[in-house]
Amino acid sequence: RYARRVERRPWWFLAGGVVLLAILSFPVFFIQLGHIGDGADPKSFTDRRAFDLMSSAFGPGSNGPLTLVIDQTKVSSGDRSALADQAQKALTGVPDAAVITQLTATSDGDVLTATAYSVAAPQDERTTSLTNRLTDDVLPQAVSGYDASTYVTGTTAAQVDFLDIVSSRLPLIIA
Repeated sequence: RYARRVERRPWWFLAGGVVLLAILSFPVFFIQLGHIGDGADPKSFTDRRAFDLMSSAFGPGSNGPLTLVIDQTKVSSGDRSALADQAQKALTGVPDAAVITQLTATSDGDVLTATAYSVAAPQDERTTSLTNRLTDDVLPQAVSGYDASTYVTGTTAAQVDFLDIVSSRLPLIIA
């Protein structure tokens, strides 16, 4: 009986199916990916209280520091000081960075590290922008002219990378 109805008006059923699929797929256009941090917990939780205390005392970015790493093992020992100076200058005045600490060399001098703190909480879009800016623009320019590798690490950076991977593959995941 149902098949006869479809046979009599196939275009109506096709149009109805398309409309139904469109309605059901509508929420896909409003998906917001991100990570949830301690700031999303109820205020009665200990980790939320710690998050709030850190934010009020040191700024919202203190809860999601980014560790900046420059691997200079392939850079000659004579050029390492110049590289450190060039990199430190490049790390000055980075938008959305509240503070970037002084670059510090490891005991063998092969690696330089610094810590960057965002002006915003780890889940904020400005922190994501800062992470991407440091990874894609600031650090590569900071070591230009030298055979050095750069990395942005830490929990917040890992979450940003994961978000980028999921976002790029989301159409395949949903399909």
